[in-house]
Amino acid sequence: MKMPASMEPDWKALLRVLRAHSATFYLGSLLFPKEARKGAWAVYAACRLGDEAVDGEG
Repeated sequence: MKMPASMEPDWKALLRVLRAHSATFYLGSLLFPKEARKGAWAVYAACRLGDEAVDGEG
C-alpha cells in the first residue's frame, strides 16, 4: 500500500540522524535488502530520538 505524500517520511532527515549517531549501523544497513533498508533507518531514528528525549542528547 502506498502512503499519501503527506505521510511519507523525510528519508534525508532520517539518514542524517543515522549518519550522525551511528556510522556503524548505517554501514550495516547497506547489507539489508533494499526494500527493508529505509524501514530500518526509521526504526533506528525513532529509537534514537526517544532515547535522547529521555536521557538528554549525547
